Amino acid sequence: MKLIHTSDWHIGRTLFDYSLLEDQAHFLKQLADYALEIKADAILVAGDIYNRAVPSAQAVELLDGVLERLVLRHGIPVIMIAGNHDSPQRLSFGSRLLKGAGLTIAGTPAARLERAELPGGVDIHLLPYFYPAQVRLLLEDDGISTFNDAFAALMERNLPLLDRSRTNILMAHGFFSSLGREREDMVFSSSELSIGMADIMDITLASGFDYAALGHLHAPQKAGENARYSGSPLKYSLSESLHRKSVTLLEIENGKVDISTHAFEPLRDVRTIAGPFEELANPANQMDSSCGDYVYANILGDGAILFAMQKLRAVFPNILGLSFITPGQENGQPVHLGEDLSQRPVEELFGEFYRQITGEELSPGRAGLIERLLKESEVQP
Repeated sequence: MKLIHTSDWHIGRTLFDYSLLEDQAHFLKQLADYALEIKADAILVAGDIYNRAVPSAQAVELLDGVLERLVLRHGIPVIMIAGNHDSPQRLSFGSRLLKGAGLTIAGTPAARLERAELPGGVDIHLLPYFYPAQVRLLLEDDGISTFNDAFAALMERNLPLLDRSRTNILMAHGFFSSLGREREDMVFSSSELSIGMADIMDITLASGFDYAALGHLHAPQKAGENARYSGSPLKYSLSESLHRKSVTLLEIENGKVDISTHAFEPLRDVRTIAGPFEELANPANQMDSSCGDYVYANILGDGAILFAMQKLRAVFPNILGLSFITPGQENGQPVHLGEDLSQRPVEELFGEFYRQITGEELSPGRAGLIERLLKESEVQP
């Protein structure tokens, strides 16, 4: 039996101001082609199907098209759960009607996890994204206060119910790791936020399953023994530019699960370029087929350049933004539009900007002037 594990499609997402619908349609076509080529028995989508709770009409239409091709035209079952970006109620609308056609959708967790039975002796147990309060009410257990408490309680309830004569796969969405190792092992991107690691759940609590198909983290990675994040199919931030995106292929025979990955060629890559402005803006670069990628430019030079974005856009039509890096700063940390600046003090950002433009540190006099202006305008650092 062959199962494709994928997640975090985020249909409808944008990258800076660029819609990624065309890129996502390209991936979904490749996914459907691959499923037909290998004669996949089912596709598991571990959450974050859409990028927001109320998706656009275009996003809904794109998902509808790929599901129609896979499920109705070719009879490949698709099993989906809601992620934290999805609206559980909207995603699972009509799910009881659609289940008979081969489309299984779980929007909210159940005390006894919803199960999709596949031919060949495989059961898929569905755990959509949840909050501890949901599980506390669901199980009527006032002792549940953390994500890990909730996960532990659900596993305690469901593991004894597994049919051990079948292969059991858990499909879940959230932060999972072997507790105590998460900081050194987990690969995050700026697309994922974890407040103090409080929402980390111990994946070893699910060791009774033969495999855990996880969604939430965008980098393909192991989360523990026989537990894996497939990662997002596309690069959704600059911090993901070095990721090698893929889907996970599960080949199951005699209860054994063999895991491999399969990568697709994106319609446009996401990458960072660097060099002197004259080199980057050279019209000869237009001959390179990758000039249509989504690029962020780090310009090496002595100062700002008038109309730099417009000039670079003539060569790289999908340019995301740029930073100026003065000599000696090549290994520094320039401020750029892809960085989350909300947690940095305002006066620090002014100093960083001044340093990038002039190559000099902000003098005490100018720093004092900025501090006074911030106070007068009631901007709180």
